[in-house]
Amino acid sequence: NIAYKTLSNFDSRMEYILNLELNEAFQEEKLPNEFLMEMMEINESIMELEFDFDAEKLKQLQTDVENMEKDNFEAIKPILLSFDNQTIEKKDLLEIKKYYLKKKYLLRIRNQFSKFASHS
Repeated sequence: NIAYKTLSNFDSRMEYILNLELNEAFQEEKLPNEFLMEMMEINESIMELEFDFDAEKLKQLQTDVENMEKDNFEAIKPILLSFDNQTIEKKDLLEIKKYYLKKKYLLRIRNQFSKFASHS
């Protein structure tokens, strides 16, 4: 059952393959400072909205996060589409890993927007 759940979910399968192929602690990868700074700014904006809600600012933040998710995917799309477990290079696996970690981070940010559901 655990194997089926892992392999039937795209993100879980990606994490499993990366762990298997890279033979290293998966979560130890550091994200680029530029990305982390952007996330810090978004988190600060979300905190500001908690104290002084502004529907337009929330909408803009949501749009910004959606665009970051799209950009993140578009950057890795060629590697994902050509993925062949037999021939993928380590540098490509590391790029996929970076994509996956960014995706998880952006999902956590997106989940914070649910705090504002009552304001809609």
